Amino acid sequence: MKKILFQEKVEYLFFMLKKSENDFLKLFLKDGQKLSSRKKTVIDNWLKGEMKDAPKAFHFDEYRISTFKCDNDEMAFTKDSFMNNSLESFKIEVDNYITYKNKPKELFEYKYIYYFDVNQNQINFFELNTIEKIHNNAYKVKLIPSDFFKDRGVEVYVGILKIDRDYYHISVENYFETLTFYFMRGRGVKNNSKVHGIGLGLSYDEELPLSTKDLLTKEPLTEDEKKDFYLSANESEYLLSDELLENIYSTTKENYINKFHKKLNNLATFTTKSREILKDTIENDVYLNLFHKSFISVNEISKKVIQNQYFFIYRRRTAMKIFLKSIAAREDSFCNMIYPVFKSDSILFDKSDERSKELLNLSANLSGEGLKIQIIFIVSYDFKVTKYFKKAITHLIDSGLSIKIAFIEDVDKLKVSSYDFIYSKEKDVAIYTSMRDRIRIFKVTKAEERIKTLFYDFKKIESVSSEFYNFLSNPHNQNNKVLNSLIGKWHWYFYGSMEDNSIVKVWDILVNIQTNGEVECINKNDKVLLLSGTLDSTYNQNQSFIITTANESRNLSIVLLDNREIHKQVFRVTMIDKQHGRQGNMATFGIFSRSELEKKDIRYALGNNVDETRLLENQKLEIRVNELDMKVKSLSK
Repeated sequence: MKKILFQEKVEYLFFMLKKSENDFLKLFLKDGQKLSSRKKTVIDNWLKGEMKDAPKAFHFDEYRISTFKCDNDEMAFTKDSFMNNSLESFKIEVDNYITYKNKPKELFEYKYIYYFDVNQNQINFFELNTIEKIHNNAYKVKLIPSDFFKDRGVEVYVGILKIDRDYYHISVENYFETLTFYFMRGRGVKNNSKVHGIGLGLSYDEELPLSTKDLLTKEPLTEDEKKDFYLSANESEYLLSDELLENIYSTTKENYINKFHKKLNNLATFTTKSREILKDTIENDVYLNLFHKSFISVNEISKKVIQNQYFFIYRRRTAMKIFLKSIAAREDSFCNMIYPVFKSDSILFDKSDERSKELLNLSANLSGEGLKIQIIFIVSYDFKVTKYFKKAITHLIDSGLSIKIAFIEDVDKLKVSSYDFIYSKEKDVAIYTSMRDRIRIFKVTKAEERIKTLFYDFKKIESVSSEFYNFLSNPHNQNNKVLNSLIGKWHWYFYGSMEDNSIVKVWDILVNIQTNGEVECINKNDKVLLLSGTLDSTYNQNQSFIITTANESRNLSIVLLDNREIHKQVFRVTMIDKQHGRQGNMATFGIFSRSELEKKDIRYALGNNVDETRLLENQKLEIRVNELDMKVKSLSK
């Protein structure tokens, strides 16, 4: 009776092949399959268990051992070898295979050349067949393309393989091209089962000179091995002489930048695919993961640039330095800038920030070298001028920059698209952030219409700006809590200088104090503008005053406010003015109220005795003063 005894067959094969246990177990895996603990247990049982019959789940045709061959390219083993043949016949097959493997080979031992196919964008291969041995160091060979090329009618390559002291050199040709390969001997991996090299030929799609990284192997690569090789040979590693496709009349700059964008795109593709291959390694490494993500974002910028679209930047000061240096390299150029100082992230005047100092110094130096720079800094009404701010601005002005200041409260009325940007004289590039952007990101653009809009925005903002030294004398250049308390509408009540049927008139004036400190006083009864002027809340910390001009007479009025009272809903004010229709002066005590008051409450507050809240200059005072003036003049003669 034939002795089938599956376990003894496996034991004999293991003993004769002289492989490690793990390498031996891998012979019974599918191509690309990893040796899991479960699979290892199953195959270990084949090798070390007590099995007379072959296992039911034995998929020989899918295992790597099914690819073993002997003389004349015959299969070394079949499924019957393990499942049905006797133990004695199986041992004969094993012995024949070992004899074949140990027999000196007349033919070249490497069988495949793998490379990255730029047409298919994947790892591809040639099958390398030795036709005959010419002499000890040369063979006649043929290269058989993959099935992809067979469908396109590409013929087999025929040529010579030479072996010298250091290299395997292969040169083959067909009707389309001559292929040349160099592989370094003795520098391969896994006992020289794979040897790296370089190939030179033509690209099939464009018929251009092409150089690729190649791998010479004895056995077909598994799927995992192909992935490993892709890390060496990929979109970013081949060299295609695509300069031949360029327009001979195009500029070097155009050619360079297009090639650069293509290279970045290839690198980004490789980065994405390599993440899939090295998924666990990359995903678990914060450092590498962030690097990969950052590089992909660089490629996204590249895509936008090649299409002349805007792209985002986050390092604002670095971008501004580059912008200024580039514009300074042009002849007779200048740039206009709007910079908001009131923003929380606008730290240009933070004296502790060295990078901000560098930007200020760079601006001053470039201006001193001839670059014209005009900057409008936008501040808020409550902006406080520090010594460092004043010193920095003065240095910029002394270096030749044109500096103006505008208030954000005034700019908000202009309906501009941005108040944070810089553009060139030529209007060919700009950096800006849109007011509607929720996140503070900056865009770099070449769009003509966008830059034209920024140009108009600059003109609008310039119309409400002032020179720096004029700004310093403006009442809104200090911390103005008083103004913020007074902004809005008030009702102003006081006794007038004229009587109507023996009753002194109570004036009811609507006062509107605006965010820029401007004041309008309107007669509530006939809606006529009586007075207009400005609130000054910085002259004295205890008091503020409104200086107005009468719309008709052009006479001045001064209204004094006590800063300790202005937080109330109703508080006292004092007015110095001309009497109505007369040249005599008057002083009047009145009240400001946030809400409209009833007449009885107004007269109660002002008092029934008019003279308690009103002082009219008597004409006799003017006569006596004039007499005194004449007397002094006569004595001085």
